[in-house]
Amino acid sequence: MRALRILTPNLLKSSHSVTRMFHLLLLVCFMGGAGSVSITVGTYNIWNVMFNWDVRKHHIAEMIRASNLDVIGFQEVRADQDPSFPSRRRQTQVDELQELLLPEYKWSTFQLGHDMHSPRDGAAKEWQHEGLALLSRHPILKSQKQDLSHHSRTDKVKRKVLHVTLMVSGYEVVISVVHFSYDKWQQCNNVAEVMEYIRDAKPKYSILLGDFNTYNDYEGPLEGLHMGYFSSQNKCPKYAKSKNPTVESELTAYDDAWKVMHYGDNGFTFSNMPSPGFLSRPDRILASNRFFKVISADIKGYGNIYAQKYQRYITFARRKAIIEAGRRTYSGEPGGDCLHDCGPNGVCQCGVCVRGRDREPCSVPHCTACSADLYRRYCILRIIFGAFTFQLFVGLIQTVLAITQGGNVHRHKSLARLCQVPLIVAPSWRHVRHFHLASSIRTILSSCRNLALVNLSISLLGMLSLVMLSQSWFEEPLRLLESPLLEEFNPSDHLLVIAELRFL
Repeated sequence: MRALRILTPNLLKSSHSVTRMFHLLLLVCFMGGAGSVSITVGTYNIWNVMFNWDVRKHHIAEMIRASNLDVIGFQEVRADQDPSFPSRRRQTQVDELQELLLPEYKWSTFQLGHDMHSPRDGAAKEWQHEGLALLSRHPILKSQKQDLSHHSRTDKVKRKVLHVTLMVSGYEVVISVVHFSYDKWQQCNNVAEVMEYIRDAKPKYSILLGDFNTYNDYEGPLEGLHMGYFSSQNKCPKYAKSKNPTVESELTAYDDAWKVMHYGDNGFTFSNMPSPGFLSRPDRILASNRFFKVISADIKGYGNIYAQKYQRYITFARRKAIIEAGRRTYSGEPGGDCLHDCGPNGVCQCGVCVRGRDREPCSVPHCTACSADLYRRYCILRIIFGAFTFQLFVGLIQTVLAITQGGNVHRHKSLARLCQVPLIVAPSWRHVRHFHLASSIRTILSSCRNLALVNLSISLLGMLSLVMLSQSWFEEPLRLLESPLLEEFNPSDHLLVIAELRFL
């Protein structure tokens, strides 16, 4: 009994230690599991409807899926419906992307920023509203708009911010999609007001991403975000500094994902033109440094892959636009101009941008390259070409049947009827029997096999003749088709920025 009384307290003590160790192990495992949860985010200036959107959207969708993004924020997103009709759903470019990415990316949101300038008389009216958007694999809990004050004389656009709250693996994350002003002083104010908004909202997990429009010679706004406040040495004006946090607990500082992973590497993401190339880094992903650890950062979207893979589709899109401009001219409908500016190296003709500063721009219906007469010729040639194509198809069937039936296809009445209806109808030979040549042709056309060969020969010769004729008739439209701008083979003038962030 004494031995038992001595052993029992030790046993209890030992059991209590084991329990404590077990609880500690569970706590360590839980903490380790929490720390391993991450989110992969991206930001991309979608470049509105510049250069063949119907082709580019497939490339953008491929980039998103290949990058395995959880969330991506977009800038310069166009919408094509008048917001004065709130009962109608506004169609946006991100809606079209989402259709290509379902069922993975089920959640999206769009915030109208501003209306674009009205197009010229006769130009198309679609895609005249622009804003910010977000596409997500994770549920969107809420979406809020922040209107930023406007003080700039040069930048006429009243900027807005899209704040989206997501639920990611049990973490409530607030992602703010921005497109700040290019005016330096206005940009400082934009940053200060966003920082104030976030301090009031008090999100634990905060990510800022988008087109910050910041440039190499003016880092003041970004310095404020990195520090969480504007220091006395910061070049931003007093208005921005007046919005600094008053207590340290309100301070939220951000890490630049690219700088954390690639310090010293410029990481340029923007270029107005293929030459001189990328010159600045306005596209960034910033994460609150107390609650996120940057795991990786990358840049994607250079044009060489896009140009190689989609050149055929781009050419087809240009041809479609030129034909549509001709149809509008023929029918007297307005529209058919380019939906965007062709830049300093090109002009708009027949609804496409054409390389060459020496060319004169033209608007439908005043373009000679897509005139009503050319469209009429195009329709006639297309009908004739279709007839020759059908004749070629019939000739191929006749040839196959003649070969498979050993030259005697008349054993089948239905096949005989097919052979007896040649597309080239023989004339009445009773009046021309004295012509030896006519007799020879009649002999040739007497057999089904010869009819097949005649059909094949005439259809091929006819199609070849039409192709040669079209080269002379449509010389000017073909020249437009073969003169695209170099910019047209870039998927955007911005690159896609990606960052993987681990929750702390």
